[in-house]
Amino acid sequence: MATMDPTTSLATQLAAFRRMHAPRTQLVDGISFRYHATGRGEAAVVILPGLLGAGEMSFQITALLETSRRVIVPSWPRAADSADALARGIAGILDTEGIQSAAVVGASFGGLVAQRFALQYPNRVTHLVLADTSIPRPERAMKNRRAARFIAVLPSSLVRLLLRQLGGKAMKGTDPDGFWANYTAEIVASLGAEDLAARYRAAADFDAGPAIEGRAFASRTLLIESDDDPIVGKAAARALREAFPGAAVHVFHEGGHAPAILCPDLYAQVIASFIQKQ
Repeated sequence: MATMDPTTSLATQLAAFRRMHAPRTQLVDGISFRYHATGRGEAAVVILPGLLGAGEMSFQITALLETSRRVIVPSWPRAADSADALARGIAGILDTEGIQSAAVVGASFGGLVAQRFALQYPNRVTHLVLADTSIPRPERAMKNRRAARFIAVLPSSLVRLLLRQLGGKAMKGTDPDGFWANYTAEIVASLGAEDLAARYRAAADFDAGPAIEGRAFASRTLLIESDDDPIVGKAAARALREAFPGAAVHVFHEGGHAPAILCPDLYAQVIASFIQKQ
């Protein structure tokens, strides 16, 4: 597996990624999904983005994993505002790319998507990696539906401000050169109130169920946590472990809600090692 050159700035890495990885689009059930497809080999991994829905934000992890496997990184379109639409979108992308099965990595909101995809397409998931996320919680579904209705009528400028603040919280302020703050602002500038409302409608759908039977997947599941996650609390992390008894667990020290950003080399190594062992 490749490693990051510590002398290369993040801005340079992102620019190189954009030069070498033109996004593709795939129409699934009338919804246009944008995604990146790269890498080589028989094995494949799908990396699912979080609430912002921008697959490109995984450019570091994609670059680290693509040397030894195919990597698919979708983004979330506004129109895909239900659990089924997101899961079918992933399946449609895999069909287009000729990939029958893959390891599925989902962080935060992407972890909920990963669980639903594994529930609906169990034979297409070779490994399940859930990072900084939770299990579906039926009692949270109504709250997310109310949040979606409220967000939909907010000014988009206010929604963008809230998203930038949420990104800063996830990073715990660990952004010495300001790259991630600026990059997040760039991503957020392309989003509006309806984009965030769509995510919350999908989140409510995930929470309403059905939920995956974790025991059936535990032997091929890796749970990634941070010991100081400011968004996913210890109770939620414990509930996820209980839902997947016997699953492998890796805990990042001071990884916040974004260990893939703060510790990309180790994050990619942990995932690659788990997949190879299995």
